[in-house]
Amino acid sequence: MTAPLPPRRRGRPARGAGLTEDTVLSAALALLERDRAAFSMRALARTLQVDVMSLYHYFPTKEALLDAAVLAAFAPLDEAGPSLEGEPTCAGRLERLAALYLGVVQRYPGLTLEIAAGRVPTAPVVARFDALFVQAVRPLPLTAEETQSAGQMLVDYLHGFMLGGPAAGEAWRFAVRVFAQGLRHWPPDATQDH
Repeated sequence: MTAPLPPRRRGRPARGAGLTEDTVLSAALALLERDRAAFSMRALARTLQVDVMSLYHYFPTKEALLDAAVLAAFAPLDEAGPSLEGEPTCAGRLERLAALYLGVVQRYPGLTLEIAAGRVPTAPVVARFDALFVQAVRPLPLTAEETQSAGQMLVDYLHGFMLGGPAAGEAWRFAVRVFAQGLRHWPPDATQDH
């Protein structure tokens, strides 16, 4: 026979009760990784052993919670700007950006799959990545459309690499360098026969 769970706290969380926005976000990310199909405000409340209404004190809707969870997961991208500025080559900047992004998707593969399936909102993260990608390729003669397409291509590659599992190792670095080399020679010379 299993021991009964402690009674859940109801209503607005009391000060010092241990429930904070950060603990809710951490638990939400952990639950998304453990069982994303069963993710709900009620399941999260059970995990935290609180009344579901306590969660609404921090996040008015499940969508607001998911928005905040995605932002929290991809927070390492916020710190990328200065490190990209310090890197003198486009390949180096793209490698740093890819390493940060890949670190997040490998840490949160369940969340990444939810993002890829379109079940989790991503607009703020996409905007962050796009701005960093523009910063990484700034000196290259790419149009805005080409830059956007190239950024999407890199993200798609990194998602695919993550799905390949740990056996893929560090091979992504070589691919990012080849990708950067291709961008340096864009647009291709139309007079050459390829």
